Amino acid sequence: MRYQDAPVSQLRKLTRDYTRPSYGVIAKTAPFMVVPGKENEFDEYFTVVCSKLLGNATQDIQADVVSEPSKNLFELKQLYSETRDLNVPATFVRQKLIQMFSSSI
Repeated sequence: MRYQDAPVSQLRKLTRDYTRPSYGVIAKTAPFMVVPGKENEFDEYFTVVCSKLLGNATQDIQADVVSEPSKNLFELKQLYSETRDLNVPATFVRQKLIQMFSSSI
């Protein structure tokens, strides 16, 4: 992973645009499915995690992004908060709420 500081406002927009309400894909690069029967638990946990990561944050957050301004491209792969010890999507995998797929399909 290559983390860089990313503006919280941009991450909030990406999170809303690409992951809410069904989450589906992180940055259109890491497809996954919610484990059957865990949909409600995932929705609740997703809201909590996003709130902790982005809710009251004012400083930039570490993110692994693909950024090509010339192509108007800013894709979010992972978010990481050292103070909260959260890594998205890894935290959902550890909780057995999602199953990742290979992005080389």
